[in-house]
Amino acid sequence: MVKQYTTAPTRVCKEGDLLVCVRGATTGRTNIAGFDACIGRGVALVRAWEAQPFVNLLLWNLGSHLLAAGKGTTFPSISQKDLAGRPILVPPLAEQERIVAKVEELMRLCDDLEYHQECRRSATTTFRTSALHGITEAGTSDDLRRAWERVSATWPSVTTEDAIDDLRRTVVELAVAGRLTTREPEDGTADDVIRAAEGAGLDAPALVDSEGVRVEEPHPLPDTWRWVVLGAAVSDVLAGWSAPSTNQRRANDEWAVLKVSACTWGSFRPEENKSLKPGTTARADLEVRKGDLLITRANTAELVARSVVVDSTPPRLMLSDKTLRLTPIPGVNPRYLNLANSARAARAHYQREATGTSDSMKNVSQRAIRRTPIPLPPTAEQDRIVATVQRLNQLLANLAEAIDRQSHSVERFVAAATYVDG
Repeated sequence: MVKQYTTAPTRVCKEGDLLVCVRGATTGRTNIAGFDACIGRGVALVRAWEAQPFVNLLLWNLGSHLLAAGKGTTFPSISQKDLAGRPILVPPLAEQERIVAKVEELMRLCDDLEYHQECRRSATTTFRTSALHGITEAGTSDDLRRAWERVSATWPSVTTEDAIDDLRRTVVELAVAGRLTTREPEDGTADDVIRAAEGAGLDAPALVDSEGVRVEEPHPLPDTWRWVVLGAAVSDVLAGWSAPSTNQRRANDEWAVLKVSACTWGSFRPEENKSLKPGTTARADLEVRKGDLLITRANTAELVARSVVVDSTPPRLMLSDKTLRLTPIPGVNPRYLNLANSARAARAHYQREATGTSDSMKNVSQRAIRRTPIPLPPTAEQDRIVATVQRLNQLLANLAEAIDRQSHSVERFVAAATYVDG
């Protein structure tokens, strides 16, 4: 039934020819040429004696079997003998035409279904995002209740990593707006925290721009809270060192310098480091310590000035020149400061302050970091906020793991079903 088979690079396929990938990672993939063209060594054409319906039928018939015929693991390939000797089922021409017409009709229905499902996913994501935003913007208890009712309607759509990330960001916004915790009379106020520090902060608390002019507060806060600049909540900012280093991760516990990626993704990653060049003397004063609050001053537009708290760390890792260590004043929880630094008000500030012509590398100065607006609650409430966020994030982590397990189960089923040869 096959009139011609060729992989010669100088041969030309014609519109309607069956094309088969016979070499490389996509070995076994098939398609029909939509126009005349030259074919390369990795592509074979199969030109049938019969008209278009038979070629289409051949395509569907071969598609599920060719991959298994490939030889080799790293660079699988299919020989002319493998392809020509592959048995296929050929019904009468009239039935071929009916089969092709039905399959094409079903394919169109599948395309329509996929399109409508994508529209539904997009609409659901938009609705969920809008509902979560409504929670953070709710002005009264009634507004908040209605916003939560809208969110509850979107819970069935929380089946993707993006949805989990949306929920994490919403948790942070609620936390730093005082909507996850209650006020207790014995907590005192944020002003008490500032006064008790006795001028230990690097800057005056008032929100100001680069010229020292007062700026508007990002949003209202509970009565016992106060907007302050980040510099008022820290007593020291220590810059790292541009140490002579290789591009290789350290082998053992030798001295190394952190990469910015160690402080980028929400948790400290000590494995993101570069070994020092031979003969370089390390600086012990820049060694990362458990409990450090670290922030990056250079990164992409989205990730610049991200911060982490070091839960644990191996020894002999140094801060790089693009990483700063912030020391909070007494009464300020570094984990709360880390939350506030990831909130919407802080991120908007960094977007305004970041310099650099390319989005792939932005820089934020120490002075700009110290001017970051931070909503400061009393110390006891900071501690309650941190505990509440950790508990909620653990629930979200459990949900993400469950979604991941379900996804892997589906993938395993599809993989198993794909290679069932009836």
